[in-house]
Amino acid sequence: MNIVHRFFNDPTEDVEYVELKKANRGTLKTSGLDLVVNWRSDPTSAGRFGVRLNGTYVLEYKNQSEASAPLISRLGNFSNDKAVQRWRSVTSLDWDYEAYSLTLTNIYLSGYTDQNVPGLSIDPNHDVKAYSLWDLTGFYKISKTMKISGGVINLFDTDPHSPISRSTSRPPGTRPTAIRGRSYYVSLPYKFM
Repeated sequence: MNIVHRFFNDPTEDVEYVELKKANRGTLKTSGLDLVVNWRSDPTSAGRFGVRLNGTYVLEYKNQSEASAPLISRLGNFSNDKAVQRWRSVTSLDWDYEAYSLTLTNIYLSGYTDQNVPGLSIDPNHDVKAYSLWDLTGFYKISKTMKISGGVINLFDTDPHSPISRSTSRPPGTRPTAIRGRSYYVSLPYKFM
């Protein structure tokens, strides 16, 4: 298959364009465990409490660039425009009391060895440390038809530049995942009966 196209199909002419197509030339071998936990307490004098966890633990992640190449482990590394992290999870702690409710949510991404960008005079085994974001959401039920809610995204204003990544596929010096600054929101939906 010819991927280099020249003007007038003449091999002596300049290149008009190069045809780049994705192809399934190699193999991906991966396995892991998905963990889901949902627990909610019975009502107490202090309200009801709950815990939710959704996580993925990667046991193996190997791929090859073509059929004749060896399978190489990419687990815990930046590879093919993404970080292959061993553990990723979303955990929520819930509290409900009469018309009030609060939810504290944590998004956790384990660390990995960053991509090696040729030409940079940085340690080729640069590690991006684990990343943890916290969000807080609250609700107050005013009536059967109205509920006010609000919250803080990235409660502790965790810096998206720390721990730093050399990824060339995202804004320079930021993590390739979960780039969020602190923000606030309030909403007041009304349900027509």
